[in-house]
Amino acid sequence: MTRRSKEGLTTFLFLSPWIILFSVFSVYPLVFSVIVSLSRYSGINPHMQFVGLKNYIEAFHDDVFLISLRNTFLFVLGTIPFTTAISLFLAVLINDRLLPMREFFQAGFFLPSVISMVVISLIWLYLYSAEGPFNMMMEKISDPLKEGVAFLRHSGFLSWVILYIITFVILYVLDMMFTFDEDTKRNRLAVYLLSVPIWSATHLGFSFLGWWWIALASLITPLVIFIVDSLAFKERLKTGQKILLSFSSAAIWETVVLLSIWIQRVIENYSGRISFLAKPDTALPSIMVMDIWGAIGYYTLLFIAGLRSIPGEVYEAARIDGASRWQITLRITLPLLKPTLFFVIAINTIRSFQIFTEIFTMTGGGPSHATETIVHYMYIVGFRRFEMGYASAISYILFGIVMVVTLIQKRFLRSDV
Repeated sequence: MTRRSKEGLTTFLFLSPWIILFSVFSVYPLVFSVIVSLSRYSGINPHMQFVGLKNYIEAFHDDVFLISLRNTFLFVLGTIPFTTAISLFLAVLINDRLLPMREFFQAGFFLPSVISMVVISLIWLYLYSAEGPFNMMMEKISDPLKEGVAFLRHSGFLSWVILYIITFVILYVLDMMFTFDEDTKRNRLAVYLLSVPIWSATHLGFSFLGWWWIALASLITPLVIFIVDSLAFKERLKTGQKILLSFSSAAIWETVVLLSIWIQRVIENYSGRISFLAKPDTALPSIMVMDIWGAIGYYTLLFIAGLRSIPGEVYEAARIDGASRWQITLRITLPLLKPTLFFVIAINTIRSFQIFTEIFTMTGGGPSHATETIVHYMYIVGFRRFEMGYASAISYILFGIVMVVTLIQKRFLRSDV
C-alpha cells in the first residue's frame, strides 16, 4: 500500500465515527422520509403502501392544511417586520449609550431568549386569560377606543390620510435602508407618492367591482407612473424597477389598510372579559405579539454585534464633517449593517415558518383552527392520526416553501458590503 493510500485510509478511519453518525441520524432519515411521503404508512404497522404523489395532492385538497398554510404565512408576515425593526431600534439605543444602565437593559431584553418557550407560553396564557391584566386594561379603555373608531369612520378622509402617512413612512424608511444613490432615491420616492394615492383612489372608486378593482388598479397605477416619470425626471428608472416599486408600495398600502380594518373590528366587537385566545379574531395576533416579545432579545444581541463591528473611525470622520445623528444612522450605520440585517431576516423567516411550541402549549390550533400552523398540523397528522406518509408530505411542502422564500431573500436581500 502506497503512502498516499495509507494517509487516505487513516483520514477515513478518523472520520468514520462522524460519517457513521451522520449517515444513521441524517442521511437515512432524510431518504426514508422521502419514501414515506410517497406511501401510506402509519408508523405503527410496518406495512407500507406506495401511492406516489397522492399525499401531496391530498394536502392541497385538505381545508385544514390550507388554513394552516394561510395562518403560517400570516404569522411570518406579521412578526418579522416588527421583530426586526424593534430589535434594530433597541440595538442602536444600547450601542449608542442612549439608555442608562445599558448592560442591565441588554440582559433584560435577552432574558426571554434563555427561558423555555413553554414557560413563556404559560405566563402569557394567564396574561391573555379572561381574568388576566390585558382584559382588565382593555375593559377600562374600550369605550374611548370605540369612540375613536366611530370618529374615524365618520371622518373617512382623515382616516385615509392617516393610513397614507403611515404607508409613506414605512416606504420611506425602507427606501433609506436599501437605496443610497440620490437620483434613484428621488425617483423611487416619486413612485411612492404617486402609486399609493392612485391605488387607494382606485380602491375606493371601483370597490363595487369586487376583485376586478385589483386588475384595474394594476393597470392604472403603473400607467400613470410611466407617464409622469417620462415627463418629470431625467434619471429614469428601469421598467422592471417601476413595476416592482408600484406593486410593492400597493402591497404595503393594502397591508396597512387590512391591519387597520382588523384593529377596528376587534375594538368594536369587544364586549367583555373573554380570553384573547378564545376568539378567532384575536387568537393568532395574540400569539404573534408574544412571539415578537420573546424573540427581540436574541436579534437585538445580533444587531449589537453587527454595530460593534463597524469601525469607530468611520463615525468619528462623519462627526468631524458635521453629520447629524440621523444622517450617521442612515448613511453609515444602516448600509454597513446590511449583512447582519439580511442574516437576521433569513433566520427569523425560517424560525417563523417552523412555529410550533407556542401553538401546542397555548391553543392547540384552536379556536376553529384559527391558530393552526403547518408544523402543528403536521404533528397532529403524524402523531395523533398516525398518517406518517401524509405528515412527511406536509413536511416536504414546508421545506419547499422555506427554500423558495430563502432563495427569494438571497436574490433581493443580498449584500455586497
